[in-house]
Amino acid sequence: EAHSNFSALGKGLGPNRVRVEFKTTDMAVKAPGGMAKGHAEITADLSETILRLLKAEVDFGNQKLQASGTFEPKSERVSAKTKSVWDLASILKLGFPNPTTATAGQITTDLGFEGTVRKPVWDLHLQSNNLTPGKLDLNPGRLEIKAKGNLQEASFHNLTWHSDDGDLELEGAWKKGLRTAVSFKATNVDLNPL
Repeated sequence: EAHSNFSALGKGLGPNRVRVEFKTTDMAVKAPGGMAKGHAEITADLSETILRLLKAEVDFGNQKLQASGTFEPKSERVSAKTKSVWDLASILKLGFPNPTTATAGQITTDLGFEGTVRKPVWDLHLQSNNLTPGKLDLNPGRLEIKAKGNLQEASFHNLTWHSDDGDLELEGAWKKGLRTAVSFKATNVDLNPL
C-alpha cells in the first residue's frame, strides 16, 4: 500500500527541448514493519540528442539516494553517478517487524557508470564506520569495499574490515570464463566470537 501527493512541471527550453520537474513531499509506503515516509525530487532536461538527469533525490525513512547523469540515445552513451545512504536497522525493522538479529549500522555507497549501454564500465565505493553484524557476537567495525569492472570482468582491489576483533583484507579479480583469483589476509583476529 502506498500513497503520495506530487507536482509535475514541464518547461520549454527551445526547439524539441524541455525541462521536467517532479516533486513529492509526503510519499508513504506501508511495509510489514510499519509505515515508511519520505519525499522525492527529480529535475531532468530532455531533447532528441541527449537526456540529462540534473538531479534526483529520494529520502525515504532513513535511506537517502542521489543521482545524476546523461544518456545519448544515438550513440547509447551513458554517464551516471549515484550516492546512497542505507540504515540497516530501519530497513530490517520495516521488512521484519520482529527481527531475530541486531544488525545495525549505516552504509554509504558511491556508484558510477561510464561507457555505452551494451558495454558499461562501473566503479563502486562502499563504506561503513559503525557496522554491527547481528548473527555473530562481533564488535562494531569499519567496512570498506572498492571495486570496478564491466560485464566481462571485475576487480575488488580493496575489501577491508577493521574492528576490535581484528582486521581482514581481501583482494580479487573475476573474468568471465576464467577462474576467480582471491587473496585473503587476517591480522590479530579473535576467534572467540565465532
